[in-house]
Amino acid sequence: SSYSDTWMSHAKQFVDSSRERWQLDERSLVVEVASNDGYLLRHFVVLGIPVLGIDPAENVVPTALAAGVPTEVGFFGLDLAERLAEPGVARVLAPEGVLSIEFPELATMLLGTQFDQIYHEHVFYFSLLSCESILRRNGLRVIDVERLATHGGSLRVTACHNSAGHGEEVPVSLKREEERQLGLAGRDAYDAFASGANRRAASVRSFLESAAANGKRVVGYGAAAKGNTLLNYCGVSTREVAYVVDRSPHKQGHFLPGTHLPVFAPEKLLSDRPDYVIVLAWNLLDEVQASLPEVREWGGSFVTTMPSLTVLA
Repeated sequence: SSYSDTWMSHAKQFVDSSRERWQLDERSLVVEVASNDGYLLRHFVVLGIPVLGIDPAENVVPTALAAGVPTEVGFFGLDLAERLAEPGVARVLAPEGVLSIEFPELATMLLGTQFDQIYHEHVFYFSLLSCESILRRNGLRVIDVERLATHGGSLRVTACHNSAGHGEEVPVSLKREEERQLGLAGRDAYDAFASGANRRAASVRSFLESAAANGKRVVGYGAAAKGNTLLNYCGVSTREVAYVVDRSPHKQGHFLPGTHLPVFAPEKLLSDRPDYVIVLAWNLLDEVQASLPEVREWGGSFVTTMPSLTVLA
């Protein structure tokens, strides 16, 4: 995560606001579950605030340790919690401590038909209502909620022990009512999401089949998980999309799962000069367009599938 400038900036802003809001200092302890390579906790370390990271990915933990972030390797479940001598988040959390959780916002996913946000790494998709229900069953209550721009729209939920002295902020009740009005407490919104996903996939298939029939060359930008979900859901093969390019050297020279589209460096796109560049990492659309002005210079077009399939002249 520390290789993304945007994400590092997001983490630094969170650290600065948390330090000020909760008066964190050398007597505090910040524990992050799914701490990755220490991209967030390293900002606390610089401030002299004690931290502990927890992450199951052994390949990224050495990077965290090198950055001065103490990190436990493992999933944060009962086994690890018992090894840490405290059975679970509610017990690990200090009596007046706070729990901050960030996740892609379910309401945004449903309204925007963002079915490509759904993939195996993300097992659950939360609304405030569902998150609050889980926390409540474990003796915790929500005291604040904040909408973020990350991942196409995320929520940051802040919670504490039921017995803690923190009051509930106004945005919590407003968000609860908004989600009820959207139907997230029932099933209608989810049925509509399924229908919308089918329509969005059909529009992508129609565009790609038409381009192939007319001899147009299409390549993808971004070997991202969301792009892979979209391509597989739409049944795409190398007949419709020749290949995908990505800036990450760790992805280049490999193939996308399922579709088997090869992944190359962006330089291949510049030499091939395709007719269409479909931006699979649609949350980075502006950045991708700005980085490749040559596409329009040779008469090519960018294509986005969000919120609907659009050819950007």
